[in-house]
Amino acid sequence: MMQGLRQWAYRLLRRTEIYFKTDMVSLTKSGFWLAAAQGVAAVTSFLLSIAFAYFLPQEVYGHYKFFLSIAAIISAVSLTGLSIPVTQLVAQGKERALRIAFRQNIRWSIPLMLVAAAGVVYYLLQDNILLAYGVGVIGLCAPFINGGGLYSAYWSGKSDFRTYALYWVAVNSTTALAILMCMFLTHSEYALVTTYFVVSAVTNMIAYLMASRSISAHKATADEDKIVSYSLHLSAINLLQTITSQIDRILVFHYVGAAGMAVYAFAIAIPDQVRAVLKGAARIALPKFATRSLDSIQQTLTAKLLRFGVVILVLTALYVVAAPYIFTWLFPKYMESVPYSQLLAATIITVLGSMPLAALQAHSATRELYQHAIFMNIIQIVLTVTLIANYGLMGAVWATIATRFISLVVPSVLLAIRKERS
Repeated sequence: MMQGLRQWAYRLLRRTEIYFKTDMVSLTKSGFWLAAAQGVAAVTSFLLSIAFAYFLPQEVYGHYKFFLSIAAIISAVSLTGLSIPVTQLVAQGKERALRIAFRQNIRWSIPLMLVAAAGVVYYLLQDNILLAYGVGVIGLCAPFINGGGLYSAYWSGKSDFRTYALYWVAVNSTTALAILMCMFLTHSEYALVTTYFVVSAVTNMIAYLMASRSISAHKATADEDKIVSYSLHLSAINLLQTITSQIDRILVFHYVGAAGMAVYAFAIAIPDQVRAVLKGAARIALPKFATRSLDSIQQTLTAKLLRFGVVILVLTALYVVAAPYIFTWLFPKYMESVPYSQLLAATIITVLGSMPLAALQAHSATRELYQHAIFMNIIQIVLTVTLIANYGLMGAVWATIATRFISLVVPSVLLAIRKERS
Protein backbone atom coordinates (compact mmCIF):
# COMPACT_ATOMS: atom_id res chain seq x y z
CA MET A 1 0.00 0.00 0.00
CA MET A 2 2.80 2.42 0.94
CA GLN A 3 4.56 1.73 -2.34
CA GLY A 4 1.36 2.54 -4.20
CA LEU A 5 1.00 5.83 -2.31
CA ARG A 6 4.60 6.77 -3.14
CA GLN A 7 4.04 6.09 -6.82
CA TRP A 8 0.81 8.10 -6.78
CA ALA A 9 2.57 11.02 -5.06
CA TYR A 10 5.47 10.79 -7.52
CA ARG A 11 3.13 10.95 -10.52
CA LEU A 12 1.18 13.84 -8.98
CA LEU A 13 4.36 15.86 -8.38
CA ARG A 14 5.55 15.24 -11.93
CA ARG A 15 2.22 16.48 -13.30
CA THR A 16 2.42 19.69 -11.23
CA GLU A 17 5.77 20.48 -12.86
CA ILE A 18 3.81 21.68 -15.91
CA TYR A 19 2.39 24.44 -13.72
CA PHE A 20 5.35 25.24 -11.45
CA LYS A 21 8.06 24.73 -14.12
CA THR A 22 10.49 23.17 -11.64
CA ASP A 23 11.63 19.76 -10.40
CA MET A 24 8.85 19.21 -7.86
CA VAL A 25 10.14 15.79 -6.77
CA SER A 26 13.53 17.22 -5.81
CA LEU A 27 11.92 20.27 -4.25
CA THR A 28 9.55 18.11 -2.22
CA LYS A 29 12.33 15.85 -0.95
CA SER A 30 14.41 18.80 0.21
CA GLY A 31 11.49 21.00 1.07
CA PHE A 32 9.76 18.35 3.16
CA TRP A 33 12.43 18.42 5.83
CA LEU A 34 12.71 22.20 5.84
CA ALA A 35 8.94 22.55 5.92
CA ALA A 36 8.75 19.97 8.71
CA ALA A 37 11.39 21.85 10.71
CA GLN A 38 9.70 25.19 10.13
CA GLY A 39 6.36 23.59 10.94
CA VAL A 40 7.66 22.27 14.27
CA ALA A 41 9.23 25.66 14.97
CA ALA A 42 5.99 27.44 14.08
CA VAL A 43 3.96 25.14 16.34
CA THR A 44 6.52 25.53 19.14
CA SER A 45 6.54 29.29 18.75
CA PHE A 46 2.75 29.27 18.59
CA LEU A 47 2.42 27.30 21.82
CA LEU A 48 5.04 29.49 23.46
CA SER A 49 3.09 32.57 22.38
CA ILE A 50 -0.04 31.18 24.00
CA ALA A 51 1.93 30.65 27.20
CA PHE A 52 3.33 34.19 26.99
CA ALA A 53 -0.17 35.57 26.47
CA TYR A 54 -1.68 33.70 29.42
CA PHE A 55 1.12 33.66 31.99
CA LEU A 56 3.21 36.80 31.47
CA PRO A 57 2.19 40.41 32.03
CA GLN A 58 2.44 42.55 28.90
CA GLU A 59 5.28 44.57 30.44
CA VAL A 60 7.39 41.47 31.08
CA TYR A 61 6.79 40.09 27.58
CA GLY A 62 7.57 43.49 26.07
CA HIS A 63 10.93 43.57 27.85
CA TYR A 64 11.68 40.01 26.68
CA LYS A 65 11.03 40.92 23.03
CA PHE A 66 13.06 44.09 23.44
CA PHE A 67 16.06 42.03 24.56
CA LEU A 68 15.75 39.83 21.46
CA SER A 69 15.86 42.93 19.25
CA ILE A 70 18.84 44.35 21.14
CA ALA A 71 20.62 41.00 20.79
CA ALA A 72 20.15 41.06 17.01
CA ILE A 73 21.62 44.55 16.76
CA ILE A 74 24.60 43.81 19.03
CA SER A 75 25.34 40.57 17.14
CA ALA A 76 25.31 42.51 13.86
CA VAL A 77 28.68 44.14 14.68
CA SER A 78 30.41 40.75 14.48
CA LEU A 79 31.22 38.65 11.39
CA THR A 80 27.63 37.65 10.64
CA GLY A 81 28.15 36.94 6.93
CA LEU A 82 29.90 33.60 7.37
CA SER A 83 26.96 31.29 6.67
CA ILE A 84 26.72 31.93 2.92
CA PRO A 85 30.45 31.32 2.19
CA VAL A 86 30.25 28.15 4.30
CA THR A 87 27.25 26.92 2.31
CA GLN A 88 29.00 27.74 -1.00
CA LEU A 89 32.29 26.05 -0.09
CA VAL A 90 30.75 22.97 1.51
CA ALA A 91 28.64 22.54 -1.65
CA GLN A 92 31.98 22.45 -3.52
CA GLY A 93 33.36 19.75 -1.21
CA LYS A 94 35.42 22.08 1.02
CA GLU A 95 33.82 21.00 4.26
CA ARG A 96 36.57 22.29 6.54
CA ALA A 97 35.29 25.77 5.78
CA LEU A 98 32.97 25.20 8.77
CA ARG A 99 35.86 25.07 11.26
CA ILE A 100 37.60 28.03 9.64
CA ALA A 101 34.42 30.06 9.83
CA PHE A 102 33.89 29.21 13.49
CA ARG A 103 37.41 30.36 14.41
CA GLN A 104 36.90 33.59 12.52
CA ASN A 105 33.54 34.13 14.22
CA ILE A 106 35.15 33.97 17.66
CA ARG A 107 37.99 36.27 16.56
CA TRP A 108 35.58 38.83 15.12
CA SER A 109 33.32 38.76 18.19
CA ILE A 110 35.57 41.25 20.00
CA PRO A 111 33.67 44.28 18.55
CA LEU A 112 30.42 42.64 19.64
CA MET A 113 31.63 42.28 23.23
CA LEU A 114 32.94 45.86 23.27
CA VAL A 115 29.57 47.20 22.12
CA ALA A 116 27.82 45.08 24.76
CA ALA A 117 30.20 46.39 27.43
CA ALA A 118 29.46 49.96 26.35
CA GLY A 119 25.75 49.19 26.57
CA VAL A 120 26.13 47.82 30.10
CA VAL A 121 27.97 50.96 31.21
CA TYR A 122 25.36 53.21 29.57
CA TYR A 123 22.41 51.53 31.24
CA LEU A 124 24.16 51.44 34.61
CA LEU A 125 24.68 55.19 34.35
CA GLN A 126 20.93 55.44 33.62
CA ASP A 127 20.23 53.35 36.76
CA ASN A 128 18.51 50.72 34.62
CA ILE A 129 19.86 47.52 36.13
CA LEU A 130 17.55 45.24 34.15
CA LEU A 131 18.69 46.49 30.73
CA ALA A 132 22.34 46.55 31.85
CA TYR A 133 22.08 42.92 32.98
CA GLY A 134 20.35 41.80 29.78
CA VAL A 135 22.92 43.45 27.52
CA GLY A 136 25.72 41.86 29.55
CA VAL A 137 24.24 38.37 29.12
CA ILE A 138 23.86 39.01 25.39
CA GLY A 139 27.50 40.06 25.07
CA LEU A 140 28.71 36.86 26.74
CA CYS A 141 26.44 34.43 24.88
CA ALA A 142 26.09 35.89 21.37
CA PRO A 143 29.54 34.79 20.05
CA PHE A 144 28.69 31.15 20.80
CA ILE A 145 25.13 31.41 19.50
CA ASN A 146 26.39 32.89 16.22
CA GLY A 147 29.36 30.54 15.83
CA GLY A 148 27.46 27.44 16.86
CA GLY A 149 24.67 28.35 14.48
CA LEU A 150 27.00 27.78 11.51
CA TYR A 151 26.00 24.10 11.68
CA SER A 152 22.93 25.03 9.60
CA ALA A 153 25.08 26.49 6.80
CA TYR A 154 27.20 23.32 6.77
CA TRP A 155 24.26 20.93 6.35
CA SER A 156 22.66 23.25 3.79
CA GLY A 157 25.87 23.18 1.75
CA LYS A 158 25.79 19.39 1.77
CA SER A 159 22.11 19.56 0.75
CA ASP A 160 21.43 17.25 3.68
CA PHE A 161 18.24 18.98 4.71
CA ARG A 162 17.09 16.02 6.79
CA THR A 163 20.03 16.38 9.18
CA TYR A 164 19.73 20.15 9.07
CA ALA A 165 16.07 19.89 10.07
CA LEU A 166 16.70 17.45 12.90
CA TYR A 167 19.46 19.60 14.38
CA TRP A 168 17.47 22.80 13.94
CA VAL A 169 14.37 21.34 15.60
CA ALA A 170 16.42 19.99 18.51
CA VAL A 171 18.15 23.33 19.13
CA ASN A 172 15.01 25.45 18.92
CA SER A 173 12.72 23.06 20.77
CA THR A 174 15.16 22.72 23.65
CA THR A 175 15.40 26.49 23.99
CA ALA A 176 11.62 26.88 23.81
CA LEU A 177 11.11 24.18 26.45
CA ALA A 178 13.61 25.86 28.75
CA ILE A 179 11.81 29.21 28.36
CA LEU A 180 8.47 27.52 29.04
CA MET A 181 9.76 25.91 32.23
CA CYS A 182 11.28 29.20 33.35
CA MET A 183 7.98 30.99 32.69
CA PHE A 184 6.07 28.56 34.87
CA LEU A 185 8.55 29.00 37.72
CA THR A 186 8.95 32.77 37.65
CA HIS A 187 7.95 35.97 35.86
CA SER A 188 11.38 37.48 36.41
CA GLU A 189 12.82 39.25 33.35
CA TYR A 190 16.29 38.40 34.67
CA ALA A 191 15.53 34.67 34.68
CA LEU A 192 13.90 34.77 31.23
CA VAL A 193 16.78 36.56 29.51
CA THR A 194 19.38 34.33 31.20
CA THR A 195 17.53 31.14 30.28
CA TYR A 196 17.01 32.10 26.65
CA PHE A 197 20.57 33.18 25.83
CA VAL A 198 22.46 30.60 27.88
CA VAL A 199 20.41 27.66 26.59
CA SER A 200 20.66 28.99 23.01
CA ALA A 201 24.44 29.22 23.31
CA VAL A 202 24.81 25.71 24.72
CA THR A 203 22.48 23.99 22.22
CA ASN A 204 23.98 25.75 19.18
CA MET A 205 27.49 24.82 20.29
CA ILE A 206 26.50 21.17 20.71
CA ALA A 207 25.01 21.18 17.19
CA TYR A 208 28.20 22.77 15.81
CA LEU A 209 30.49 20.24 17.49
CA MET A 210 28.43 17.35 16.15
CA ALA A 211 28.55 18.80 12.62
CA SER A 212 32.28 19.44 12.90
CA ARG A 213 32.91 15.82 13.88
CA SER A 214 31.28 14.64 10.63
CA ILE A 215 33.97 16.32 8.48
CA SER A 216 36.24 13.75 6.87
CA ALA A 217 39.98 14.24 7.28
CA HIS A 218 40.58 14.00 3.53
CA LYS A 219 38.13 16.76 2.65
CA ALA A 220 39.62 19.83 0.99
CA THR A 221 40.17 22.94 3.04
CA ALA A 222 39.22 26.45 1.92
CA ASP A 223 41.03 29.74 1.46
CA GLU A 224 40.63 31.47 4.83
CA ASP A 225 41.35 34.92 3.42
CA LYS A 226 38.61 34.55 0.80
CA ILE A 227 36.12 33.39 3.42
CA VAL A 228 36.86 36.42 5.58
CA SER A 229 36.88 38.82 2.63
CA TYR A 230 33.44 37.84 1.32
CA SER A 231 32.08 37.51 4.86
CA LEU A 232 33.16 41.05 5.67
CA HIS A 233 31.14 42.35 2.72
CA LEU A 234 28.10 40.30 3.73
CA SER A 235 28.53 41.32 7.38
CA ALA A 236 28.53 45.00 6.46
CA ILE A 237 25.33 44.40 4.51
CA ASN A 238 23.87 42.40 7.41
CA LEU A 239 24.71 45.19 9.84
CA LEU A 240 22.55 47.61 7.92
CA GLN A 241 19.79 45.07 7.38
CA THR A 242 19.72 43.98 11.01
CA ILE A 243 19.50 47.51 12.35
CA THR A 244 16.66 48.36 10.00
CA SER A 245 14.85 45.06 10.60
CA GLN A 246 14.83 45.70 14.36
CA ILE A 247 14.39 49.46 14.38
CA ASP A 248 10.59 49.20 14.33
CA ARG A 249 10.60 47.19 17.56
CA ILE A 250 13.11 49.50 19.23
CA LEU A 251 11.11 52.59 18.30
CA VAL A 252 7.81 51.00 19.33
CA PHE A 253 9.39 50.22 22.71
CA HIS A 254 10.64 53.82 22.95
CA TYR A 255 7.44 55.61 21.83
CA VAL A 256 4.71 53.24 23.03
CA GLY A 257 6.35 51.32 25.87
CA ALA A 258 6.79 47.65 26.78
CA ALA A 259 3.04 46.92 26.60
CA GLY A 260 2.83 48.41 23.10
CA MET A 261 5.87 46.34 22.16
CA ALA A 262 3.97 43.21 23.24
CA VAL A 263 0.90 44.15 21.14
CA TYR A 264 3.07 44.72 18.06
CA ALA A 265 4.98 41.47 18.65
CA PHE A 266 1.73 39.47 18.61
CA ALA A 267 0.47 41.33 15.55
CA ILE A 268 3.50 40.46 13.45
CA ALA A 269 4.20 36.98 14.90
CA ILE A 270 2.00 34.78 12.68
CA PRO A 271 2.72 36.59 9.37
CA ASP A 272 6.44 36.36 10.15
CA GLN A 273 6.17 32.66 11.00
CA VAL A 274 4.51 31.99 7.64
CA ARG A 275 7.22 34.03 5.90
CA ALA A 276 9.90 32.02 7.71
CA VAL A 277 8.42 28.73 6.49
CA LEU A 278 8.22 29.97 2.89
CA LYS A 279 11.78 31.31 3.01
CA GLY A 280 12.93 27.71 3.23
CA ALA A 281 12.66 27.60 -0.58
CA ALA A 282 15.49 30.15 -0.84
CA ARG A 283 17.69 28.01 1.42
CA ILE A 284 17.06 25.00 -0.82
CA ALA A 285 17.80 27.04 -3.92
CA LEU A 286 21.06 28.64 -2.74
CA PRO A 287 23.36 25.62 -3.29
CA LYS A 288 21.73 24.97 -6.69
CA PHE A 289 22.05 28.61 -7.74
CA ALA A 290 25.76 28.42 -6.94
CA THR A 291 26.21 25.81 -9.71
CA ARG A 292 24.10 27.56 -12.38
CA SER A 293 24.64 30.66 -14.48
CA LEU A 294 22.65 33.81 -13.79
CA ASP A 295 21.21 33.61 -17.29
CA SER A 296 19.75 30.16 -16.75
CA ILE A 297 18.40 31.18 -13.34
CA GLN A 298 16.62 34.24 -14.67
CA GLN A 299 15.10 32.40 -17.63
CA THR A 300 12.86 30.34 -15.34
CA LEU A 301 12.69 32.30 -12.08
CA THR A 302 9.98 34.85 -12.91
CA ALA A 303 7.45 32.26 -14.09
CA LYS A 304 8.06 30.11 -11.00
CA LEU A 305 7.60 33.08 -8.66
CA LEU A 306 4.31 34.04 -10.29
CA ARG A 307 2.94 30.55 -9.86
CA PHE A 308 4.06 30.25 -6.23
CA GLY A 309 2.64 33.73 -5.65
CA VAL A 310 -0.87 32.47 -6.38
CA VAL A 311 -0.53 29.85 -3.63
CA ILE A 312 0.76 32.46 -1.19
CA LEU A 313 -2.15 34.79 -1.91
CA VAL A 314 -4.60 32.01 -1.06
CA LEU A 315 -2.80 31.38 2.26
CA THR A 316 -2.88 35.10 3.03
CA ALA A 317 -6.61 35.37 2.39
CA LEU A 318 -7.28 32.40 4.66
CA TYR A 319 -5.30 33.98 7.48
CA VAL A 320 -7.02 37.37 7.16
CA VAL A 321 -10.41 35.66 7.56
CA ALA A 322 -9.24 33.42 10.42
CA ALA A 323 -7.25 36.00 12.42
CA PRO A 324 -10.12 37.30 14.62
CA TYR A 325 -11.04 33.73 15.60
CA ILE A 326 -7.43 32.74 16.25
CA PHE A 327 -6.91 35.67 18.60
CA THR A 328 -10.28 35.18 20.30
CA TRP A 329 -9.50 31.55 21.09
CA LEU A 330 -5.79 31.77 21.82
CA PHE A 331 -4.76 35.36 22.58
CA PRO A 332 -7.81 37.06 24.12
CA LYS A 333 -5.59 39.55 25.97
CA TYR A 334 -4.28 40.79 22.61
CA MET A 335 -7.43 41.38 20.58
CA GLU A 336 -6.18 44.88 19.76
CA SER A 337 -3.43 43.17 17.70
CA VAL A 338 -5.96 41.71 15.21
CA PRO A 339 -6.35 44.61 12.74
CA TYR A 340 -2.60 45.18 12.72
CA SER A 341 -1.98 41.47 12.08
CA GLN A 342 -4.49 41.36 9.21
CA LEU A 343 -2.73 44.26 7.51
CA LEU A 344 0.71 42.71 8.06
CA ALA A 345 -0.50 39.47 6.46
CA ALA A 346 -0.28 41.28 3.12
CA THR A 347 3.52 41.13 3.47
CA ILE A 348 3.62 37.33 3.30
CA ILE A 349 3.84 37.43 -0.49
CA THR A 350 6.95 39.62 -0.32
CA VAL A 351 8.90 36.52 0.71
CA LEU A 352 9.22 35.87 -3.03
CA GLY A 353 11.93 38.54 -3.11
CA SER A 354 14.23 36.16 -1.20
CA MET A 355 14.71 33.99 -4.32
CA PRO A 356 16.43 36.54 -6.62
CA LEU A 357 18.36 37.73 -3.55
CA ALA A 358 19.57 34.16 -2.97
CA ALA A 359 20.74 34.03 -6.60
CA LEU A 360 22.82 37.20 -6.05
CA GLN A 361 24.28 35.76 -2.85
CA ALA A 362 25.12 32.44 -4.51
CA HIS A 363 27.11 34.26 -7.19
CA SER A 364 28.92 36.58 -4.74
CA ALA A 365 27.36 39.63 -6.40
CA THR A 366 28.89 41.97 -3.82
CA ARG A 367 28.17 45.18 -5.71
CA GLU A 368 24.47 44.42 -6.17
CA LEU A 369 24.14 43.16 -2.60
CA TYR A 370 25.54 46.45 -1.32
CA GLN A 371 23.19 48.40 -3.55
CA HIS A 372 20.26 46.36 -2.27
CA ALA A 373 21.25 46.80 1.37
CA ILE A 374 21.94 50.54 1.17
CA PHE A 375 18.79 51.37 -0.78
CA MET A 376 16.47 49.19 1.30
CA ASN A 377 17.93 50.30 4.61
CA ILE A 378 17.61 53.98 3.78
CA ILE A 379 13.99 53.45 2.73
CA GLN A 380 13.15 51.46 5.85
CA ILE A 381 14.84 53.83 8.29
CA VAL A 382 13.14 56.90 6.81
CA LEU A 383 9.71 55.27 6.72
CA THR A 384 10.00 53.64 10.15
CA VAL A 385 11.27 56.67 12.03
CA THR A 386 8.82 59.05 10.37
CA LEU A 387 5.70 56.90 10.63
CA ILE A 388 6.23 55.52 14.15
CA ALA A 389 7.07 58.96 15.55
CA ASN A 390 3.82 60.33 14.11
CA TYR A 391 1.40 57.38 14.20
CA GLY A 392 2.70 54.95 16.82
CA LEU A 393 1.79 51.30 16.28
CA MET A 394 -0.11 51.91 13.07
CA GLY A 395 2.91 53.77 11.73
CA ALA A 396 5.06 50.72 12.43
CA VAL A 397 2.61 48.54 10.50
CA TRP A 398 2.51 50.79 7.43
CA ALA A 399 6.30 51.20 7.45
CA THR A 400 6.73 47.41 7.48
CA ILE A 401 4.22 46.90 4.67
CA ALA A 402 5.74 49.58 2.44
CA THR A 403 9.32 48.43 3.00
CA ARG A 404 8.60 44.76 2.37
CA PHE A 405 6.73 45.42 -0.86
CA ILE A 406 9.63 47.51 -2.13
CA SER A 407 11.96 44.62 -1.18
CA LEU A 408 9.85 42.33 -3.37
CA VAL A 409 10.85 44.26 -6.50
CA VAL A 410 14.40 45.47 -5.89
CA PRO A 411 16.24 42.08 -5.89
CA SER A 412 14.74 41.12 -9.26
CA VAL A 413 15.85 44.42 -10.78
CA LEU A 414 19.37 43.97 -9.40
CA LEU A 415 19.51 40.38 -10.66
CA ALA A 416 18.65 41.59 -14.16
CA ILE A 417 21.37 44.28 -13.93
CA ARG A 418 23.92 41.74 -12.73
CA LYS A 419 23.08 39.40 -15.60
CA GLU A 420 23.63 42.18 -18.12
CA ARG A 421 27.04 42.98 -16.62
CA SER A 422 28.22 39.37 -16.54
